[in-house]
Amino acid sequence: MPLQQNTIDPPKPSIARRVLWTALAPLTAQLIGSAFNIWYDLTHIKPLLTPEQAEAFTSTIMIYNICVYPVALAAGLAIIWTLAGTARMANPKSDLKRWRRAQRMAINLPWWATAIAAPAWIATIPVMLITLHMAPGPLNPMVDIHLPISVTIAALMALTQMFFALEIIAQRLWYPLFFADDRPAQIPGVLPLTLSRRGLMWAVSAVICPIISLLLLIAAPTPLEITGDWFPFSVGGIGIVFGLASAGMLAKIVIEPLETLRRKARRVAQGDLGPDVEIDLLRSDEFGTLIDQFNDMVSGLRDKQRVERLLGRNIDPSVARLLLSRGDDVRGTEREITVLFADIRDFTPRCAASPPKDVVTMLNVFFEIMIANVEKHHGIVNQFVGDGFMAIFGAIEDGTPHADNAVAAGRAMLGAMPEVNRRLAELSLEPLKIGIGINTGPAVVGSIGTPTRSTYSAIGDTVNVTARIESSTKDAGRPLLFSQSTYDAMDKTDGAIKMPPQRLKGKAKPVRVFSIELEPS
Repeated sequence: MPLQQNTIDPPKPSIARRVLWTALAPLTAQLIGSAFNIWYDLTHIKPLLTPEQAEAFTSTIMIYNICVYPVALAAGLAIIWTLAGTARMANPKSDLKRWRRAQRMAINLPWWATAIAAPAWIATIPVMLITLHMAPGPLNPMVDIHLPISVTIAALMALTQMFFALEIIAQRLWYPLFFADDRPAQIPGVLPLTLSRRGLMWAVSAVICPIISLLLLIAAPTPLEITGDWFPFSVGGIGIVFGLASAGMLAKIVIEPLETLRRKARRVAQGDLGPDVEIDLLRSDEFGTLIDQFNDMVSGLRDKQRVERLLGRNIDPSVARLLLSRGDDVRGTEREITVLFADIRDFTPRCAASPPKDVVTMLNVFFEIMIANVEKHHGIVNQFVGDGFMAIFGAIEDGTPHADNAVAAGRAMLGAMPEVNRRLAELSLEPLKIGIGINTGPAVVGSIGTPTRSTYSAIGDTVNVTARIESSTKDAGRPLLFSQSTYDAMDKTDGAIKMPPQRLKGKAKPVRVFSIELEPS
């Protein structure tokens, strides 16, 4: 069980800080894109213009930005304030329709911002071209090629940077507010960006746009005295910077859930099903579906583990696993097994002379140590009979040396009796003596009972004979006896002692039995 560490969760950002970060992300991306566009125009387009055209060009850029930026910013802030206002609701579920609308808006936040910024960029092209064509003097035809492409390149770079940045901000800042009880991947009416489309968007921003700029210089060259031979290198360098920035944000969006899934899956494979193994990332894309399925799988495994643990308290753990894996299909089948009966000597008079609490304490100590030795030797304890228990060997797996395992378990149980009596002495209880009988033969093994109530057990004459052999240990003066059939089924018979045949109740002829040499305690 992992150690619990006392950690303090970092303070969560306030609504005002969420609003500020959400507003700054698109604004910063657009300003960077505008700076690239203005630099491109001033160095590559303005030198192609006449003084009158250049003056009209510069003034139009200023007027357009002064008019368009505030409108776009106001539209963006209206969306952000809608999110903030819904998040501040004292009881969000009181207006479920508004809450669902805010959830969809949080997921679609990058698309809302793109819907505002993209038209502003596109409108720049006709506005600037119309202004230049209306200015005095003929317009250089190269301007009609360079200006649309320069605006398009700047727009694509700015919009992709903005999209990735807002996606990260929405996931980090707004998802925890709106999806504490819901799963983003299950919200209808949203348009999450898939992994393949993210890759395409990154390729456009980081690869295609710089390449188009460089191809433009080849297809529609401008004299070097205007642009200088540094211009292609500048475009390439800017493309690299934008590409690295996009790649960094894309890595946060894509690599983080993949790495988290890999790390958590490794812990699950190692058997760790603690509450912190579930993934707490909130995603609306295919990663969200994958994360939800992973968490559902962990929850299912945890429930199965809990059921198996609860079953294991009442039935053998190996039987619990068998029942969980095969369900109702554990019908009784005949197979050769080895059965072991263990019984406490003089239990009835001891119960009569001891308080019930002491009897229960004594049995718990006895069963704890004895059952551990049975399970250690691949046996299944399937019945408790008051002062003893029944165990079966070879009931589940084929080809196991069940006779050797049963005899080894009996030897280990007798060897553990000093430990049992030592613990009883610490509790001021009298020591115990036991008898063990072992027999090998055919029996019906499986779920025995009705369709609504059954138990996993073994039925047959082999079981009855085992109980009779255990009863004869008192007359034989040996704490452990096993039958001829067990002896014949054993691979290793070293230490076996042939005993006089024992008369068993219900058997016409005496049964040949064996005992074993016990190691000195």
